[in-house]
Amino acid sequence: MKKILLFICSLGFLLSQVQAQEDWLCVYPNKKVYFEDSNKSVYCIRIDSTFKNDSILYPFSDLHQIDWDCYSITDGSWLSKYVALDKNGNTIFVNGKNQHILIKNKAALNEIWDVFENENIKVKGEITSIELKSVLGVEDSVKTISFSVFNLENVPVNHLLNTLTIEVSKSFGLVKTVNFYYFEHSGGYSSPNFGEFNLIGISNPQLGFQNINKKEQYFDFQVGDELHTWYLYEAGITWIFHNEEKTIKRYISRTDYSDSIVYSYERKFNRTIIQYDGTTNFYASLDTLKQTIVKGLLFNTEPNEPYVDGDVKKVTIWNIQSPVMRFNDNYHISWQPYSPCLYNYSADACEINPVYYRGLGGPYYYCYFDLFVVDMQYNKLVYYKKGDITYGTPLHLELSISENKEDNFNIYVNNNSINILTDENIEVYLYTISGIPLFNKKFTEQNITIPVSFPKGVYLVKIISNNKTYIKKIVLN
Repeated sequence: MKKILLFICSLGFLLSQVQAQEDWLCVYPNKKVYFEDSNKSVYCIRIDSTFKNDSILYPFSDLHQIDWDCYSITDGSWLSKYVALDKNGNTIFVNGKNQHILIKNKAALNEIWDVFENENIKVKGEITSIELKSVLGVEDSVKTISFSVFNLENVPVNHLLNTLTIEVSKSFGLVKTVNFYYFEHSGGYSSPNFGEFNLIGISNPQLGFQNINKKEQYFDFQVGDELHTWYLYEAGITWIFHNEEKTIKRYISRTDYSDSIVYSYERKFNRTIIQYDGTTNFYASLDTLKQTIVKGLLFNTEPNEPYVDGDVKKVTIWNIQSPVMRFNDNYHISWQPYSPCLYNYSADACEINPVYYRGLGGPYYYCYFDLFVVDMQYNKLVYYKKGDITYGTPLHLELSISENKEDNFNIYVNNNSINILTDENIEVYLYTISGIPLFNKKFTEQNITIPVSFPKGVYLVKIISNNKTYIKKIVLN
């Protein structure tokens, strides 16, 4: 395998290194490239191994449906089962039926050649243009290859391939491509995702989209960011167990370290639990908590690359959705004994498919299962505020205002102070009615006076005593 070029900051130097390689190749063994389809899903090509002096290239394998209920993650890449370069530097792609597709990426303008033939059709290719285009912000020569489809008597026929083109850049390889794995498959399970895929990123030189798969990018919060989440779990047959949690997080501080990010956030939290016998419990709190994000990859994979989670094989799926990046490992498949296939993983309960959003955290998910038991679980991001951007409908949570007569403290308020009488060590927090923190201090004395100069209105005092939390509403006149 050729040595992978070291990343150099100077783009001009990098381009000179790229162009020192052979021009007009479709695929290079020393690059990771990223494409997106019409649904904005992201696909990666990374060459894992080569053969015969880099003339045969093997991209990492991803998920393929090879029969009605049979999946494989060892059958080659979405682009091609493998890629071969002939002695003239042209490219041969191999589809899922082991049929060859010849792309003469070194052909001249208006040159026509035979691309593909099977028992039904013939496909011809033609270089229909060679022009300068911007490739991920860099100007380069780009060839456009168009397809024409004929029957075996050389009569033109209507076919999807007549409407598709591919583009090859002199320095960067494929700029636009089709899914050669499913090239000319027709109907049924054999034709998903057959269309045009556009280049959106490359690793060498580093241009455009890169694999945004780091925890610090998903959990990237700034002071003032706000997340409202709604969690629900229900289970039962003739009876129901119900656990519902609603949470509002407002980030109030951020400290960046070389290996981590430490956040402080205020949390409003409600929980309602309904037991099988109908007993209902309600809990609410207003807390200031810390969250530590250790920097590093969330998953050590590329888009669509399989990975193992316990006994279950999963596949990572990227999708670009404004204004955030969506990540989802929504394929759950498991090995079946004595079979070349992977089958859909099934269980008598919900199988969670977590979703993460860049700058909004996670995991978020939704699952409903109803066969012999009812099983519903979800964790929804129902509202967020990031800077000037808001989305969704905010939650409005009621805080539980303690009126416990056994509290070992009394609170008195006058015009310019809050007075607390207690016989215990306590920690006092003061919030606005909307939960904005104003004051926090630990006290050991029994007669506490807290001077205040806040506007008239309703406030919340939280007192932590002997590992118990009490929240009381007060009025400043």
